[in-house]
Amino acid sequence: MESADIYAGLGLLADVIIYNKRQYKPLLKAAQDYEHNKPPVPGAYEYNVYQEYLYAPSGQIGNDVNTVQRNLDLGIMGFLAGWGIQIVDAYIEAKFKHTYTMDTDLSFRIDPTILNQQNMFAQGFNGPVLPGLKLSLIF
Repeated sequence: MESADIYAGLGLLADVIIYNKRQYKPLLKAAQDYEHNKPPVPGAYEYNVYQEYLYAPSGQIGNDVNTVQRNLDLGIMGFLAGWGIQIVDAYIEAKFKHTYTMDTDLSFRIDPTILNQQNMFAQGFNGPVLPGLKLSLIF
């Protein structure tokens, strides 16, 4: 994998984590205020979130808190999984780079030959012979 692809994927997952973390704290505070029927101080960020859910169906804010928490957890697990896969990939690539060599000495040779089609059950049978090509790999 290209390193730019890895960093792009990890960057997007980091953005998911940051976005959901920024939404989680005010949403949780607004949900707690909504549960205790105590509006937050006007002008605070939680106040705007609280106002959005003032006329929402009962339990909607709790569902949204759970959704944001789940997305945050999935972002963290995805980031750790991507990072772990990248570490394993780098380790395997480094191990193979120093273990196996790809020489340019690999070649092949094609020789003309005669294919004799003898019947294996009738050993004295002299069947027709066919011209053919023999492929030999040289290491």
